[in-house]
Amino acid sequence: MNDSSLGSERDGINCLNLDEVQDSNYEQQMQGGENDSKLMLGHLQSAKTVDEMEEIHKDKGELPPQVYSTIMRGFGKEKKMDSASILMNLLKRKRTETNGSFSPNLFIYNSLLGTVKQSQQFAEVETIMNEMDQTGITPKVGVEPNAYAYTIMASIHTALGNFNRVDDIISEMVTLGIELTVVTFNAIVSGCARGGMSSAAYE
Repeated sequence: MNDSSLGSERDGINCLNLDEVQDSNYEQQMQGGENDSKLMLGHLQSAKTVDEMEEIHKDKGELPPQVYSTIMRGFGKEKKMDSASILMNLLKRKRTETNGSFSPNLFIYNSLLGTVKQSQQFAEVETIMNEMDQTGITPKVGVEPNAYAYTIMASIHTALGNFNRVDDIISEMVTLGIELTVVTFNAIVSGCARGGMSSAAYE
């Protein structure tokens, strides 16, 4: 793949509007978390390791999941994938230390997927989805990917021209009983159109 085609694919992905595929309950879940997260975002970005982030975080006590989700979205806007990964590893450490009483939830994982897209770290998408599948089998965790997560993944693979993978994603959604919404199809079609693949969009 040459530099010009790669640039075109990234432009197509950058055009994808995450707001179009946002969780329907997201705004309700986020209420009360935005102010706390803004105060922490700048401090946490300075951490280079999980231990450093934990040291910055320790004085804040226990925070609700929506705060972490909003922080993760903030990392996405700043294209700070390294910071997002460190935060997720910290939250997974907390899951182990609390024997699962605290764990990254679906909204946090979805915000991480959004950060992957905005940071153009596309290779991480499948890894995160697989992790969600693996942890989702544990009732205490329960973070099976939902329509939002699958739509993000389908959008990225569409823009990259991986149409066989998009077909697999749609089939998996049907098998799992996840509703294929208009938003999902719009994201796929828009990705094709913006990437100059009108015939694929028609199919």
